Amino acid sequence: MIRVNAGGHEFSTELFVFDKDGLLFKSSTFWKGLVTARLKAFESLAGPDLIPGWAKLLGANIESGSNGFYVEEVSATGCFALASPLEEMIATAGYLALQTGLSWNEAREASRDIFSLSDNLFDLESSLEPRKGFPGIFRRLREANVPGC
Repeated sequence: MIRVNAGGHEFSTELFVFDKDGLLFKSSTFWKGLVTARLKAFESLAGPDLIPGWAKLLGANIESGSNGFYVEEVSATGCFALASPLEEMIATAGYLALQTGLSWNEAREASRDIFSLSDNLFDLESSLEPRKGFPGIFRRLREANVPGC
């Protein structure tokens, strides 16, 4: 068992899995969940009028329904999928400054607030859809004597 401190929290675990490329979990499901949280936060703090252009800028195809906006698809080559959270915040701040006339400092602060709220709204567990065969792959790797598994 190892202990790791991250973001002010301590975690005890036997394994951490980093899956940026979607080998173990479906990336599209993760991205949709994350973008949904971002949309809710953006709408809550910046209003609904700017959402379509912002989503398009950051690489999400969205639709508007009776329950508000929902994510149709997230581009695998867009900002939401490839950029770091800091890069997403910078793009968002620039968009807010351009569209609203906020000063850079105001737009940057609004962007920080949006991303902070969206991180709190994001439901990681429901956004992780394992690929077929996961987590059994780790058992098979151990049986094949692959080190570290």
